[in-house]
Amino acid sequence: MNKLKIKKNKDIIFYWLLSLVLVTLPFPKYNLNSQCIIALAIFWLFFSSFSEKKKNLKKNIGSFFIISSLFFITVLGLTYSSDFDTGINNLKIPFLIFPLIIFSVDKITRKETQNLLDLFSIATVLAALLGLGKALWLSFNDLGDYFYYLDFAKVLDKHTTYFSLFVCISIINIAYGLSFKTGYFKWYRIIAIAFLLFVLYLLSSKISLIYLILATLLSTIRAFSKKDSASPKIKTVRILILVILPVMFLTPNLKNRISKEKASNINERVQLWGAVLDNYLKKNIIFGAGTGDGHQGLVESYKEIHYDVAVKDEYNAHNQYLEQLLFYGIIGLILLIALLFHTFHVLYTNVQPLYLLIFISFFVYMFSESILERHSGLILFSFLTSIFLSTSNQKNADAEN
Repeated sequence: MNKLKIKKNKDIIFYWLLSLVLVTLPFPKYNLNSQCIIALAIFWLFFSSFSEKKKNLKKNIGSFFIISSLFFITVLGLTYSSDFDTGINNLKIPFLIFPLIIFSVDKITRKETQNLLDLFSIATVLAALLGLGKALWLSFNDLGDYFYYLDFAKVLDKHTTYFSLFVCISIINIAYGLSFKTGYFKWYRIIAIAFLLFVLYLLSSKISLIYLILATLLSTIRAFSKKDSASPKIKTVRILILVILPVMFLTPNLKNRISKEKASNINERVQLWGAVLDNYLKKNIIFGAGTGDGHQGLVESYKEIHYDVAVKDEYNAHNQYLEQLLFYGIIGLILLIALLFHTFHVLYTNVQPLYLLIFISFFVYMFSESILERHSGLILFSFLTSIFLSTSNQKNADAEN
């Protein structure tokens, strides 16, 4: 009896440590989130026996190696990097830690995964409210207008692109639950979605609107197929959202904010990516420049095309696929694409519409941002990918819902 109680308590602690990794991510600073990850890793060491971890890991060994390959390629890249210190800082350790922890424990149920997503959505709403509260206080005390997208990011203490990713994932998760909730819970979700759409308006992130239009279009198509049991009201709401989202591009305020965004113009992005490709072609095409040297010479490439803003702010590739080429060459790009398609295939074949829509957000955002080069994107992508694959690979998972 005592052993069962101890195991139950350990399961509860482990689950809440998992939750804290997601819950702390939308809030300012990274220290608390990093501490939660360390606490999770330490607790995992004593969570179960080595033999049990090994047994569980074998069940997901394919997914483990595909995810962790993005860590091992960074280790390999160290061997041919001249800037070893930068290379150490660029190691993608979460691609080893999260799949190792998540795949080596007893299965995480779909219900638990849904609870994790709900907690993340709540945390995102609270972080947005905190940022909005700061902006209102500063405005009330005549300390400046912090509702402008870059200034709003200052009160959030998060990059606009990454917080917009948090918001998009939260919107999709909350909207997905509309089909299953009734009464007050449904209205809470509708209010939360409306608020988060307003936050996206403040952030003025074009890629977020592009993703939401795509996600809404896909869910609408599914809603009118035999695979979706959504009510006519929910289907109507999806169509309305599909109409409203593109209109947001036409609002004068949003157009003004987007026009002031650095490297927002498509011609400038193409110019930027062209310089990145030129820089890549000067390096080792197969293996890239290495974990520490990926950005070497990039500023010089920007200077050659007189891209002053990129030179001043030392832009990265603003595209994760190109970033892989710079650092790890064709091999690095193949490993990233293999992970994306493996995850997409598993989620699609196991009929996981919510997980699939959320995962597509990473696929889309990677075209506009090097999301694995910052803490927020790296942690969220590696964590959710591991969780989604672990949950989707379970047998008889449908019985748990």
